[in-house]
Amino acid sequence: MSARSTGATRNRFAAYVLNTEHHRRWHLDYTMGDPEVMESWGSLRWAPEWVAVNREAAPPFAWPVNGVDRLKVAFMVPQWVDRVDPEAIVELVERVHRLDGVSLALKGPSAGPREPRPVPVPRKHRLGARPRRLDG
Repeated sequence: MSARSTGATRNRFAAYVLNTEHHRRWHLDYTMGDPEVMESWGSLRWAPEWVAVNREAAPPFAWPVNGVDRLKVAFMVPQWVDRVDPEAIVELVERVHRLDGVSLALKGPSAGPREPRPVPVPRKHRLGARPRRLDG
């Protein structure tokens, strides 16, 4: 096994930072990563500095008036190609939307789609399925 395919090249750093403990464990278990070097710090997307950058880059969002006295839930839609079950995601969003006292906003992936493909339509919403409104 070459140094390129092991953690040896990463072990030269004072710290090699990964965003999840799962990824850190994987590097330790499968690439001979050094536990003294491999660290998990969490995702930078939640760092206050990055949130501030996103707030400036994104257009302002005024929550609808009917959401004022409700629990506000922002659902970050995953990339459809990232090991997700599209039907389960749509079902989850529908279930959260139907909860009393919840106002739901959906946010698409920040990086945009990786592959130009349409959002999958769950079986129950395909042609022949009875149409229904989500808001009532």
